[in-house]
Amino acid sequence: MKSITYKLLLISFVFMLLSCTNSEDQKIKHKPYSILIDNFTSDFQSSITKFNTLELDTIYIPSNKVNSVVLGYFDQYQEAKSFAENLILDSVITEYSLFKNDSLKSKFNSKFRFVSLFKDIPSIYTYDFHTEKFDLIWGEWGRNVFGLYPHEENNITYFLTSLSWGRRGGIPYILNARLYYLDNYKETIKRKRIIGKGNLINGFWLEDNFNLYFYYLDSVKTSIMKRFHFEYEVKGNLINRDSSEFDLLSGGFPLPPKKNLNFFSPSNKYRIITGIKDTLNTISLYNEIKGDSSAIYYTSEELLQIEWSYDDTFSFIKTAELYQEKNKNKLKSTLIIYNNDEQRIVNQINGEGIKNFFIFGNTIVFDDGIETNSKIYFYDFRKNSFIRIVEHKCGLGIYTYPQIPE
Repeated sequence: MKSITYKLLLISFVFMLLSCTNSEDQKIKHKPYSILIDNFTSDFQSSITKFNTLELDTIYIPSNKVNSVVLGYFDQYQEAKSFAENLILDSVITEYSLFKNDSLKSKFNSKFRFVSLFKDIPSIYTYDFHTEKFDLIWGEWGRNVFGLYPHEENNITYFLTSLSWGRRGGIPYILNARLYYLDNYKETIKRKRIIGKGNLINGFWLEDNFNLYFYYLDSVKTSIMKRFHFEYEVKGNLINRDSSEFDLLSGGFPLPPKKNLNFFSPSNKYRIITGIKDTLNTISLYNEIKGDSSAIYYTSEELLQIEWSYDDTFSFIKTAELYQEKNKNKLKSTLIIYNNDEQRIVNQINGEGIKNFFIFGNTIVFDDGIETNSKIYFYDFRKNSFIRIVEHKCGLGIYTYPQIPE
């Protein structure tokens, strides 16, 4: 009797999933984002039973795909992505695809990229959150990975390598720099440019374009610093390049451009404001609706990064300061998780690590510690708890191998 009842329930549930009404078509237009899932951590019937407990507008099985489920619908891309990421964190799925209406935006899986050592050289690994396994995906003898630059929405990464870098006589240098393009989902890598020898290099994303700046001293007139700018789009194509010169004698060493901080929350309900009080930097949260502000933090450290949860509820703030102690460079940094609605610090992580971070579902993923003592942490900011700590025998970092700059 129990078996018959279960089958009847399952049939009625599948019938409900297959029913797609005109009102649902209207929701597609109003809420354009949906999630397609065709890789599960358990069998298909068990998985759709789990999905039936989720608070969603629509769950249905597409007629053109076997053993697949579409979850929807969502107003924002980040809302849909966060929902799917939480399913990975809960070990319900291992892969998913994000759609805007009928157009595929990107495909994702449960793998994270990070930098650790392979034969004593910074290289790129993946860590699978589901299987907890490490894989080396790029490690070339003599070539150091010194920067990963991911574009989370399109699931691709540009990365930079060199033979070596550091300082000579107080002047920075970099040898044989190269730029590569990584498709995170397919794990395919293409070299995009041999940049060469110079003094400084940096890169950052401006919306959907990756901007790379490369500086080097003129070999004839050494008071002239030359700068090359390369701009690439998300598919790996070069769309713009230009160059400029700077006179070091009249203008000093040029400051490289950098990405603006993300001061405003996604819906513009909140913004971070900064100031100075008694020689300390002040960081406060301003409520645009109420027209008032609350102090978050006073620090001697420099504000380096601000991120937000997709629903405006939390802000994530990183500060850091490089200083000298006994003629050696030291680094101290702070990562703050702040509840904007309740106006309180949920957690504050201090220490010497670089604390690069990104948001994944309801977690903030960050690195902390230096060299072999470095780890990556998954912290659930809604439950105020660490859900996983990832360790590697050589240490590891999210975007760079954690070392104190020279």
